[in-house]
Amino acid sequence: MTTSTNGGSSTEASPRLALSPVVQKLAQAVNLESVRLMKADAEILGISAGETLSEIKLEVFAGGERSPDSRQALRIFAGARLDFLPSSESTKVLVRLSCHFALDYKVAEEALFASLGESDITAFATTNGIYNAWPYVREYSQSTLARMQLSGVLLPSFNVGRMLALQAQKK
Repeated sequence: MTTSTNGGSSTEASPRLALSPVVQKLAQAVNLESVRLMKADAEILGISAGETLSEIKLEVFAGGERSPDSRQALRIFAGARLDFLPSSESTKVLVRLSCHFALDYKVAEEALFASLGESDITAFATTNGIYNAWPYVREYSQSTLARMQLSGVLLPSFNVGRMLALQAQKK
């Protein structure tokens, strides 16, 4: 999924989510137990005096599996790559950040856990996984940019409906 944002708020209405009943039930039956940073990278690719980071090109990704070390648990992988540009008209990437998180969920209902297919886990990762990882992506971005002495860029709140609509447009 890819989107661009200038950090402003959007008044665009979000489409209704078309999640399977299994994924909807799963979202109600899980408890997020841990979030772990698995991989991170930050690089200044070329920023000149006076240039500012005003546009963000964002790519989010997610996947998941049954947790290899626990019964009735899911391990979801979610993260983002952020390219910071000087303007929406530019293709010049000034700064690139990426971060990958592992989120461990406990599924309360044994029968539900047993019924999960790969597509259910992927759908859950794409919605709930990214949504739950997003505050960590925002924090990583903010603190890393501050350490690079680049400030003033704030990632927007995560809107699952908008991201799913953008993903559907790419297909």
